Amino acid sequence: MDWTVTRGPTWSLFPKLTSYPGGVGYTSWDFQEEGHRKNTLQCSMRRTHSIVVCVMWSVWLVFLNVVWTVTAQEDFSIYASYTTFNESVNFTHLAVDPDTGRVYVGATNWLYQFNSSLELEMEVRTGPVKDSIQCSPTDCPHQKKVDITNINKALVIDSQANKLIVCGSVHQGACRRHQLGNITSSEELVPVPVAANDENSSTYAFIGPARYFGYPSRVLYVATTNSRLGPYRDMVPAITSRSLEGDEGRLFGIIENSFSTIARVDISFHLRDYYLVSYIYGFHSGDFIYFATVQRKSHLRALEEWGFVTRLSRVCVSDAGYDTYTEVTLQCVSQDGTDFNLLQDAVVGPASSHLAAVLQIETGSDVFIGVFTASADHTTLSSAHSAICVYPLTEIEQRFTENIHMCYNGSALTRNMDYIAGSIEDCPEPGKGGNIFSFCTETLKLNGTVPITVTAAATFRNVTFTSVTTSTTSQHTVAFIGTETGYLKKVLINSGDDASINAEYLKVLINSGDDASINIRYLKVLINSGGNANVNIGYFKLLINSGDDASINIGYLKVLINSGDDSSINVEYLKVLINSGDDLFTTKECRTEFKII
Repeated sequence: MDWTVTRGPTWSLFPKLTSYPGGVGYTSWDFQEEGHRKNTLQCSMRRTHSIVVCVMWSVWLVFLNVVWTVTAQEDFSIYASYTTFNESVNFTHLAVDPDTGRVYVGATNWLYQFNSSLELEMEVRTGPVKDSIQCSPTDCPHQKKVDITNINKALVIDSQANKLIVCGSVHQGACRRHQLGNITSSEELVPVPVAANDENSSTYAFIGPARYFGYPSRVLYVATTNSRLGPYRDMVPAITSRSLEGDEGRLFGIIENSFSTIARVDISFHLRDYYLVSYIYGFHSGDFIYFATVQRKSHLRALEEWGFVTRLSRVCVSDAGYDTYTEVTLQCVSQDGTDFNLLQDAVVGPASSHLAAVLQIETGSDVFIGVFTASADHTTLSSAHSAICVYPLTEIEQRFTENIHMCYNGSALTRNMDYIAGSIEDCPEPGKGGNIFSFCTETLKLNGTVPITVTAAATFRNVTFTSVTTSTTSQHTVAFIGTETGYLKKVLINSGDDASINAEYLKVLINSGDDASINIRYLKVLINSGGNANVNIGYFKLLINSGDDASINIGYLKVLINSGDDSSINVEYLKVLINSGDDLFTTKECRTEFKII
């Protein structure tokens, strides 16, 4: 497996793109506009409109000349890379220590430690392991053991303990701790089933705060999909809180105070083989712990064709019995009504000043940013249609509160949570709910009927998103999105509701194949004038392909110009193809097309 990291400049409207391995960057573009005057004179329009169009073209061409000159000043080449010795070694999880910058990677049968420059410091072989799916985590004297691949299922940095928590698929998903500065130094395996014991079932784990029984503490929150493999899966809850205390054998044990107070949520026994929940992301905010999931819209087999939805599940950090467990559907919808129902990845971070102003929240307030795909059918199979959506945490909390109130004030009759194990009562009858001063002291167990819905910040066709992270400056929030085909997209997020002022302004092929001299760079920028509706410049996109011969470069420009309020002045597009051939500055072909409406 190849793993590369790209280095880019600080934020600007246009990323700076110049030379790269095996390629040449552009410092200027020559446009041959022969026939332009002839085409313009043949256009039937009023003189004033002609003047406006000519001015727009002049400004645009000068602007492009400046942009292409500026974009030739910084390199977007590979900053550092690491390639495993064997193609069978697949990376599954990555964690970065914020204190040292070290990078830890969990992989198939291996654990890696890199420094902040992505130089390999240490590696530890974690498999294959002699094991059996029928064996307990501790011993298996009467079962035949075979070599089983150990797939990393969870990788969590515990900075306070100076440990790296590593859980694999062998030994029923048991975990062990390694030293952060030296992963070759590790403790004994803790024989407790924690993670999924196969390759495809999800596990998500993170360390968060808890205030159980009146005492503040840190716990390991873990959510795990039932793999349905072996006799020990009932020991692994759907969501649970696990101890980080290493004394008295409590490490990774489920926190409990009595038989009735256990920090866990389980799927009903009769549905565990059918109602499988995928856990995509988890985080804590304020007084709550959240997990983002993809699960069936209905637990009833007769309604299987309803398909899948994304939900947020929540529990109070002070609730040691998980009685406050609540779910609300998360919807990401495009302006044309497409429902992007399958969450692929998410991240929570602070909103920049610009994004905060648009969302009407305080600068620095947390926002949940998720990448979604639209399902191809009623299964979890994704179509090649993706979107990015932004949810303020304040709005998420408000929607949870609204759904809970609807149950207690009689607006909702049922808690709609028959798929969760335990006693689930109906909502109180109208007028009998009483005054609730803190929902964190109530037994909720509720699936809300009112979803958290936003309009997609941006949508993309013919691409499937798989991962996302963000970076925030004082003014701007930028998302870095990974795709199924190995591309990295860089997207400026300006709004959660207006996709017309969001820009994808860099797309880089991460894996260049066997020949490092073959690099493909793709730039696409959406520009919107914002408040000036009369001058809207649509977008341009640039494809640079070095091919096998670095002297052959192809540039492609496509521009949509729309005058806005005056529909009589609409210039559809300009399309320019430049092929340098053997000479970078010799234009082989230049084609201009435009239409005046």
